[in-house]
Amino acid sequence: MIVHAAPSGSNTTGLLSYLYGPGVGPERGGTEHVDPRTIASWDGVPEIHTPVPRTDGGQSVRDMASTLDLPARLAGVSPTGQTGHIIVANHDDDPVLTDDQWREIAETTMRRSGLWNGPDDGAAVRWIATRHDDTGIHITYSRIRENGRDAGWINYTRAWEDMRHEYEARYGLTPTGSADGTARRPYHQAEASRAKAERHAVDGDRHALPDTARLRHWCTVIALEAGAEQGFVDRLRAAGITVAEHRDPTGALLDYRVGIRTDSTGRPILYQLGKLAPELRLDELRTAWNSAADHTPEAVSAAVDALERAAANAPDELTDDEFRTIGKATRDVLHAAAAYTDLDELRAAAEAADRAGRLAAHAPMIPSSSPGPVAQMARDLRVSAGILVNQSGEDDPDRDVAVRIVIAVASVLVQVEAWHELADRRAAAHAAFTAREHVLQARRALTTPHRPAATRPVTPRQGVAGIDTSAARTIPRPQTPTDVPRRR
Repeated sequence: MIVHAAPSGSNTTGLLSYLYGPGVGPERGGTEHVDPRTIASWDGVPEIHTPVPRTDGGQSVRDMASTLDLPARLAGVSPTGQTGHIIVANHDDDPVLTDDQWREIAETTMRRSGLWNGPDDGAAVRWIATRHDDTGIHITYSRIRENGRDAGWINYTRAWEDMRHEYEARYGLTPTGSADGTARRPYHQAEASRAKAERHAVDGDRHALPDTARLRHWCTVIALEAGAEQGFVDRLRAAGITVAEHRDPTGALLDYRVGIRTDSTGRPILYQLGKLAPELRLDELRTAWNSAADHTPEAVSAAVDALERAAANAPDELTDDEFRTIGKATRDVLHAAAAYTDLDELRAAAEAADRAGRLAAHAPMIPSSSPGPVAQMARDLRVSAGILVNQSGEDDPDRDVAVRIVIAVASVLVQVEAWHELADRRAAAHAAFTAREHVLQARRALTTPHRPAATRPVTPRQGVAGIDTSAARTIPRPQTPTDVPRRR
């Protein structure tokens, strides 16, 4: 369950018009609204807060908006900019909850946030909860309380975290993690909508990912392949990825910014590497390059042997520092396996495993010379990742070898899931389980006879003189829509 305080709206009527309207279909990156209805309200009688039918067949929400904005008007405050919006959503695969269950969740959400303590609360805000699909509700409220005071800014994180975990356990919902700093940055609405539209298009890619997810995958693959900073930057540019330096006021290089799309004015939309993933921060990359494992074996079988050895010799228990080392190596292997097999299922697995491989704090890699089973497992994983990436330029990888790879990766993810279960990290364990499901789908795809070749809108870019263009064939160049904002 996700509980998200959306940015405050400027107009209650506009927000309600959208929530009770037909919505935007998935082919346009939105959600189609089916039977929009009020399922909860501040006064306990949601059935009276409904749109008014118009003679032209439409409906008006002006009376609903006026009712919510009444405390602001009585207090002499303009209701413009005082509209709050809270979204509560479940995963698409979760059980469908009833209106009564969602009503309870809406009331608990408002109580835990300190905005409402029941129908008789004289200092509460006015709110209604709208449901128009199977996966979530939208809570619209006025920020001006009944007593005329502004609700102000409230830190909902901890209160809603406990509530999420309670309802996830009660209704068997997909578990979410704690507010421990390990969650991935949320996707911007524009890129998430583009990916959703691409997945639902007639000839679209059902595994389409947002731009930042694509960049996270390919920057990880190219970082493994390059082995040095300048080679990393050159390969990014040769692959068609825009690269810009991010410097502090003194001119010192802090990080790089990358992008694969331009806005309507032709300027690139760039994302800082360190914000795509903590492991892509420049200092982390430099540390990894300085302690890179020896990739001298040229045969892919050596990489598979190392991967299978790592899966077979995983220790039963790990400290947090040891797990951080294994977690990073496991992520690298998933990205490398996706590059070697060219399977969308493994790219989706690498994205799902992002949370499973991280803990709240970061620790340096265990040096390859360190003794012990944990260091040996990490060393085997890093060696296999490096070799697989350097062999990913083959046009037709060995299918039998690819099957061995995905079986070994699935075995590693089983162990990662078990480690999280032992530590009671339910969200991370579920992320490892999801990644393993994607890996098993990749195995089925590899073992299905006469599997059709995957089609991708890949446009190779002409290489620059003196630069290795081995990765250029793999980076798609998205078309630029006219409504893409420049963000981050």
